[in-house]
Amino acid sequence: NRAFTEITGYAAEEVIGQALRGNMLARDALFIVSKVYPHNASADGTVAACERSLRRLGLTHIDLYLLHWRGAHPLHETVAAFEKLQRRGLIRHWGVSNFDVDDLDALAAVPGGSACGVNQVCYSLGERGIEHSLLPAQRALRMPVMAYCPIDQGALARRVDLQLIGRREGAGRGILRARPRAGLRMESPRGDAGELAPHVHARHRDPGHGARVEVPCG
Repeated sequence: NRAFTEITGYAAEEVIGQALRGNMLARDALFIVSKVYPHNASADGTVAACERSLRRLGLTHIDLYLLHWRGAHPLHETVAAFEKLQRRGLIRHWGVSNFDVDDLDALAAVPGGSACGVNQVCYSLGERGIEHSLLPAQRALRMPVMAYCPIDQGALARRVDLQLIGRREGAGRGILRARPRAGLRMESPRGDAGELAPHVHARHRDPGHGARVEVPCG
């Protein structure tokens, strides 16, 4: 199985870059995810932010590049920039983070917006708000959900009952595979097309959702 590494800050990118250059991590074993901040998500700013991330990482490409949350720059500019980065081979897939239903509707109306591979949102046993409207909307769009804080920043991992269930079910060993249309597909060990990638953990949340951002990115 691949190891999934989410890169959302300058320090994190530098640390991963050092590990890769020091042969402490094998690039082929990693699926690198990074983000562009909304204030950088213009047509030119998105490309420049990605190039900075690649320099810090010391890599030729990022596997999945996300818009951290929707900002002031028009979505069509950001999507066009993602497509340019793909053509240049600097990213393999692109997606969004912290998008609600209205945001996804706006994205779908943008040329190329249907190619969005994933929406990364807060989702766990303790944070299930997306099940009311967002998750059904993404199912209709056949767009996977990537969960951040899936174990409530470690709180759920300390529960003995959940540890027993996890061991019994082989949880935490999801596989991320490419699919032609939307770019990414989440699968569980049992082969279910999944809305949750339980092994992916993000440290940041959209300030608009009442949580803090710890370090800058993009």
